[in-house]
Amino acid sequence: MLQAEVPRILEKTPPDGESNVFAANNRGEFFVYKFKWSFKIGGQAGGRGGRTERRPTTIAMDREQRSDRTNTDKARLMAKRSDGLRTKNQILKAASAVFAEKGYHDATVEDICTRARTNIAAINYHFGSKYQLYAQVWRHAFDESIKAYPPEGGLEASAPPEARLRGSIRSLVARNVDPGRIGHAGRLLLREMVNPTDVIKEVKRDAIKPQHERMSRLMSQLLGPRASREQVLLCELSIVHQCMAIGIRLFTGRMPIEANFDMPTGRLVDTLADHITRFSLAGIQAVREQIEAAR
Repeated sequence: MLQAEVPRILEKTPPDGESNVFAANNRGEFFVYKFKWSFKIGGQAGGRGGRTERRPTTIAMDREQRSDRTNTDKARLMAKRSDGLRTKNQILKAASAVFAEKGYHDATVEDICTRARTNIAAINYHFGSKYQLYAQVWRHAFDESIKAYPPEGGLEASAPPEARLRGSIRSLVARNVDPGRIGHAGRLLLREMVNPTDVIKEVKRDAIKPQHERMSRLMSQLLGPRASREQVLLCELSIVHQCMAIGIRLFTGRMPIEANFDMPTGRLVDTLADHITRFSLAGIQAVREQIEAAR
């Protein structure tokens, strides 16, 4: 079978000795064939007369040599990919810290390179530009915050809407006031809310859209089937901005003097979530009664 896969040998093959032939079979596999050559005259070695022809007398395939070469190339490629992934992750981690501290406009690529212990060429290679790097950092921060504090508190869709509202509010509050579980991500998201950048407008819209649609469905359930789109949206905005306002005030240090939020983070999150939930449910109930009274 191997002989059938060997290509025809050029007539210029030396009359005696060995030669290597690189060949590929119809399955796309590469092989190295070793040939030993000798003259045969008249069909018998050493005879007289007849015609002279070259033919292989021994065929051996150097599988081990080819396998070693392939394994070495694969190992080098895997090592190169591993180094590249490690560098990319270092850049993302450093950029997250720098953008969280300084914001998009004040952060520089040089700051990020220094923190990541790399160079501008690496950033250009892995991300293309400062804008694209920021977009990936922001989206990563947003996804990490959702993972740590899932929408509706991670409750099933079959849970009562009031419980899911409380879960949603708690998650929103926690993303804004608890930097412990999400690290630089929380600060980065708050900075973007305080001083939004237009460069990732589409990225933010794509990330926030599913959360907005989920909250809208929840508001529709709580307000009833006769609620208008405007009424649903106004109630949604009222709840979301209550949660965001607390985080922004804590982030900027503009809390009222009489506000005493010097407590453990978990307790602070629960205190705020409980208050906003009670306040919001009362408001939603008032709007629903108004809707039903207008029938």
